[in-house]
Amino acid sequence: MTVLEWGYPLILWTQNLGDWLLLPMQVFTAMGNEMFFMLVMPIFLWSFDAYVGLEVGLLLLFSSGLNAVAKMVVALPRPFWVNPAVRVIEGSSGFGFPSGHAQNAFVMWGQIALRLRQRLLKWICVALVLLISISRWYLGLHFPTDTFAGWVIAAMILLLYNRYGQPVLRSVKQRSIGMQITLCLIVAVILAAAGWLTASLRVPPAALPSWERGALAALPDSEPITPFNPEAVITSAGAWFGLAAGGVLLAAWGGYYEVAKPVQNGARIVLGLGCLLGIQFGLDALFPSGPSLAAAVFRFLRYSALGFWISYLAPRLFMLLKLHTPSSAPSTRNS
Repeated sequence: MTVLEWGYPLILWTQNLGDWLLLPMQVFTAMGNEMFFMLVMPIFLWSFDAYVGLEVGLLLLFSSGLNAVAKMVVALPRPFWVNPAVRVIEGSSGFGFPSGHAQNAFVMWGQIALRLRQRLLKWICVALVLLISISRWYLGLHFPTDTFAGWVIAAMILLLYNRYGQPVLRSVKQRSIGMQITLCLIVAVILAAAGWLTASLRVPPAALPSWERGALAALPDSEPITPFNPEAVITSAGAWFGLAAGGVLLAAWGGYYEVAKPVQNGARIVLGLGCLLGIQFGLDALFPSGPSLAAAVFRFLRYSALGFWISYLAPRLFMLLKLHTPSSAPSTRNS
């Protein structure tokens, strides 16, 4: 029995609990998708706590990029690629180990839980991590081993950040704004390059053709799987750079008011997310796509623009439009 095969009984037992769980499991798995995070994180930053929003966003994007690289390095299949007994509704084109949903949910909700004071809210965060992770078994998209590996990597990220992150941040803040942004760019480029080189140089496993056939047999109408694709890494790296660079400028500005009346907060969310989607789809239509290096560079730039909008341009616009409570004090913790 391989490191993955022991999980089949657990996957099949979970799926045999009944079809009534399909919708709830799809909802929980959607809460681990990139689009969900790209909606929740900006709202948290704009309307509740800019510092924690930036912190969680940067951790999440770094985790996502690291996960995408790890998937291509390890190159292990998803359950429905190799076992026709596993039912699947929607496929996924990337490798399965480690689980990105489990890892990223652990990083996001785990860090938020560490910042919360109320015990009930902490337990809600824990429950979300568990339910998002289990939903991947029910939907046939991950082995339990994938999930456990994602949790371990996430725990390591949070442990290292919460132990060493603040001293590193204090050291970086002592440098000029230009140097801070340059350091952010270096980190992002290293992450993107790691994904590009891994996708280009990694020798595919011998079993990949049979996995491709298994995936197509499970979902005949789906596109062929493309597990060696650096787009997810480049997306995360670009968004990480934009968010970090905007955070540097937001901290230097020091004039953002998170506190606002409900109507003002509603206007922030509608305006902010509307422009976010406009940037996303507008640049997607303008920039080239495909496997070329030029397309990868433009993808990095597109997601850098999204991150920069979230962390800097949107807060500046909100203040310009006076979508805040003037009597409140501006944030002093943005970084």
